[in-house]
Amino acid sequence: MIKILAIADLHWFTSEELSKIKDAEYDICVLLGDIPIDAIRSIKNLNGEKPIIGIAGNHDGWNSPELGGIENIHCKAVEYCGYTFAGLSGSSRYKSGNYPMLDQKESIELCRKIPKSDIFISHDCMYHLIGKDKPHSGLLGIDLYHLRNRTKLNLCGHHHVRIIQKRLWTTTICVFRCAVITYPNMEIEYVF
Repeated sequence: MIKILAIADLHWFTSEELSKIKDAEYDICVLLGDIPIDAIRSIKNLNGEKPIIGIAGNHDGWNSPELGGIENIHCKAVEYCGYTFAGLSGSSRYKSGNYPMLDQKESIELCRKIPKSDIFISHDCMYHLIGKDKPHSGLLGIDLYHLRNRTKLNLCGHHHVRIIQKRLWTTTICVFRCAVITYPNMEIEYVF
């Protein structure tokens, strides 16, 4: 069993909210994107010696996790606490520019290269799982990744909702702000 502190979409935040991380019980912290660099640095300081990994969201730069001083696992897999984590940055492309966004073909090509994981972290979710408009349509590459690897858990953000959805064998937990997820039990405790 592992307890994951998952944080996403801190477009606005207070230091009082972030200080609640100190009281949370968890084994690893994962950042799911759209978190300002100063918030990433604060989270890293509050996190202490626990492992912290992340990916970028569509409002970040591709290297935002590194700029905040944490490990960026975009298109990589790492092992912590006996579980393998893999990640994918960005969302469905809905505007031009060098933002962490992918068209469907790019998402498929990238996800083919990502190693198998127990827990997949992404900013967006599977295609049409939560939203259907262009900015929130999800990514087909994530669907294909889960089909190929039979991933049990996908943690994502982007949608600004707290939802749990299951498609085939993959449970997707959409995190908005901050929560502790216990895996494999799929229990959720909201921190803020």
